[in-house]
Order: sequence, then C-alpha cells, then structure tokens
Amino acid sequence: MLIRDGLPWVESWLAPEKLISDTASPLSEDDKASLSSALKEGPDSEHLSLSYALLGIKSPNQALQLFFG
Repeated sequence: MLIRDGLPWVESWLAPEKLISDTASPLSEDDKASLSSALKEGPDSEHLSLSYALLGIKSPNQALQLFFG
C-alpha cells in the first residue's frame, strides 16, 4: 500500500521547480522562497547544517555516501 499510494505522490514532487510553482505544493511560501533561493544561489549553510543534524549526518562525505553509495 505504501509503495502503491505513496511513491506516486513522492515522484510527483521530484522536480524542485514544481515544488515552487504548483499551487498544490506541500511547501509553505517560506519553504518555496528558501528552495528558490537555494536553486539560484546555492544552499543556505544554516539550513544545510540543520538538515544534516536531523538526518544524523556528520559530514558532507557521509551524505554523499548515503545518496550515491
């Protein structure tokens, strides 16, 4: 059920531009502005640090290994 129902929803939001522009986006207006800024100027170091902490990632190298093996 999770894959059947959840995966299509997740896949529908893979494009960051859609997360910003779609009126049905699950992001708040502040989140959309932050994502737009990150796409134009690069990630905010404070936001990146918070994400790493929430995910239990100690270093950027560890993050790369998690995503790319």
